[in-house]
Amino acid sequence: MQSIEAQTGVPTKSLLFNSLKVYLNNKNRLQPIIGLGSIIECVKAGTQEMFYLCEVCVCRLGKADMRNHIMGSLHRYNYIKAWHPHLVCEWQEKSDLSRLAWPLMEMATVLEGKEGPGEVQV
Repeated sequence: MQSIEAQTGVPTKSLLFNSLKVYLNNKNRLQPIIGLGSIIECVKAGTQEMFYLCEVCVCRLGKADMRNHIMGSLHRYNYIKAWHPHLVCEWQEKSDLSRLAWPLMEMATVLEGKEGPGEVQV
């Protein structure tokens, strides 16, 4: 009996998440990862063509760009604003995210410790 992946040719595990495993398991890594559950991995039927959607940031990116995106201030801010609005309610709507990079990274570190990085949707 073949697996669903073998039968359909569509991966059942996220290739993005698999590509992040080594980084996620690195105890010395600098960047926390949060909000992977808001990322959708899309495969065009009948091809190996793949792209990623970020629900909280409303963007579509390739794998390399999505890896960079999830480590950025915009993704962290939008994820925290969507799922933990009480943490950013005192910040102005149009805040300069470059000035908030360190506070966002600290919040992301705490959130990752509590809820993990999340699972990419396939």
